[in-house]
Amino acid sequence: MQPIIGISAGRDRSDTNLQKICLIEKYSTAIIQSGAIPLIIPAGIPKSAVNEILNQVNGIMITGGGDIETNRFNGQDHTRVYGVDTDRDDLEIGLVQAADKFKKPLFGICRGIQIINVAFGGNLFTDIQDQKPDALRHDWFPDFPRDLLSHEVEFNPGSLLERITELKNMEVNSLHHQAIMNIADDLVAIAHSPDGLVEAVEKIDHPFFLGVQWHPEWLFSLESTKKIFTAFVNSTKI
Repeated sequence: MQPIIGISAGRDRSDTNLQKICLIEKYSTAIIQSGAIPLIIPAGIPKSAVNEILNQVNGIMITGGGDIETNRFNGQDHTRVYGVDTDRDDLEIGLVQAADKFKKPLFGICRGIQIINVAFGGNLFTDIQDQKPDALRHDWFPDFPRDLLSHEVEFNPGSLLERITELKNMEVNSLHHQAIMNIADDLVAIAHSPDGLVEAVEKIDHPFFLGVQWHPEWLFSLESTKKIFTAFVNSTKI
C-alpha cells in the first residue's frame, strides 16, 4: 500500500475576495513522484483534531508560506513580516509536537523548519537582512526563478542529510527572509549556509524528523533532492 502524507496548506484570497485553501502544486507532485499519496491539511482545522489527523496519515510535511506570529517566539517585530495566519501556526505547531510524541515521520520545508524550531522553543530572525548584516542574500523572491541555485549548504558529517544524499554539500535555492536565530535545545543543526545560517535541522531521537530552509520541491530534477523525498516517504513505511 502507498503511504499517505499529510501536507499542511495555507490560505489566500481570490481576486473576488473569496477565501481559498492554498498549496503550491510542487509539494504534492514531489510526494506523488516519490511513491506516496498526498492528503491536504487546511489551516482552520482545530488543534484538538491533531491526534486524529496523525492517526489517518503515515507522515507529515509542513510547507512554506507566510511568517509565523512574532510573539510566539518573543521575536523582534519588523515591517517585512507578512502573511501571518494564527490558525495555521496553531495547527502546524500541534502537528510538529504530535509527530514528535508519536514518532511519526515529519519533513518541514522553509516555513516548516521555522515552525519546527518555534514548536520546540527556539526563535527566529524576523528579517535576516536587518538583523544579520553579514548574511548573504536569502530572499530571492518573487522576481527570480524559484529553482535558482543561489548558494551552497554544507552538511554536518554523519548527519541525516549526508547519509541520505551521500554528499558533503549541495547547491540550493533560497526563498526566505526569516531563519533560525537560536536553535531549540531538542534539535540539532545539520547544515549551514556560508554565512553561518542554519539550513537544516534534525531530531536524533526520532525515526525521521527533518527540516530544511530551502525549497527542494522546486529542485526535484536533482538526484540529491529525489533521494531526500524518497527517504522521507520510505521512512513512513516502517
